[in-house]
Amino acid sequence: RFLVSFETKYRYEKRIRGILDFNDLERLACRLMIDEDGTPTPLADTVSDQYDEIYIDEYQDVNKIQDLIFSTIAKNTDRFMVGDIKQSIYSFRGAEPSLFADYRRDDRVKKIYLSHNFRCDRPIIDFVNRICGVLFTCAGRTVPYDETHQLVCGKGGNGEHEIELAVIDAAHHRAAHLGIVVLPGAADAAERLDVAHGNHRAGGIGSPRAGPLDARVRLPQVHRF
Repeated sequence: RFLVSFETKYRYEKRIRGILDFNDLERLACRLMIDEDGTPTPLADTVSDQYDEIYIDEYQDVNKIQDLIFSTIAKNTDRFMVGDIKQSIYSFRGAEPSLFADYRRDDRVKKIYLSHNFRCDRPIIDFVNRICGVLFTCAGRTVPYDETHQLVCGKGGNGEHEIELAVIDAAHHRAAHLGIVVLPGAADAAERLDVAHGNHRAGGIGSPRAGPLDARVRLPQVHRF
């Protein structure tokens, strides 16, 4: 009830001031492009005819309205979507990485896997793969994670980096203005990652030097969720 009242008053204020926010632009664009029965409007056909191909980056961060607009103005085979579910960070504004995951599962969609990473050394690639293999498998079929999501090191040499993961309690360090947030379940996930490596050094800042492919996990003042 509160949200409905707020939305009504908020829309009224925007209307009398003659302003639109970003969500309005999405919503109104969708109404202009798509009829109530779900068919494209003449305007959508006009816009679609202006483009031979449509390229969209960061597709893991689109929402349902944006996906509907893209699919409406795109022709059958002229939409090229680039995304990485591991990089989805905008769920707080409605992003749904499951949309991109659904396209990956669709047999009608042609897929190109850009798995090779030429920027990072092998220890970093292996470390990221190990972390994501633990964290993303918890998402189930909503955001599936399998071997096709694994990064492949395309850079020569093995590197000699020591890989270290620090998980810090933001509330404990707020006075120092650190902007690192511990997500629900982060402590358990970090310990699971360490156990998966055959090590159990949670909290062990003074633990022995880690090997190139080791994950040393710092957990100062981490709450369990």
